[in-house]
Amino acid sequence: LRQNAEPDIVILLVGNKIDLVEKDPSARQVTTEEATAFAKQNGLFFAEASAVSSVNVKFIFEKLLQEIYNQRSRAQAEGNGRSQQELTAQGGMKIAPHQHDQYANNCSNELSNCQC
Repeated sequence: LRQNAEPDIVILLVGNKIDLVEKDPSARQVTTEEATAFAKQNGLFFAEASAVSSVNVKFIFEKLLQEIYNQRSRAQAEGNGRSQQELTAQGGMKIAPHQHDQYANNCSNELSNCQC
């Protein structure tokens, strides 16, 4: 995922079939502590779930969506970490607040190049 996705991808590791462990604790292949440590070392979120008993299924989707939202909000607040050069190289341009006022809703303004 990290090699082929955006660098800020949100990944949630899910330990599934916990309903089996409730019936037979020896069925567990990976301890919660091991999975939690692995997730922490790799910058992942971790939760355990069971589709059969619906344990944590809703929580996992909500957690994933909340973290994506939080990450996107932080990125917007920080300007997405992109420099002005990167933005203009991608076809964007920076418009300062005073420039926006000059161009917005004013067809008679010489700076607007409006032909209306």
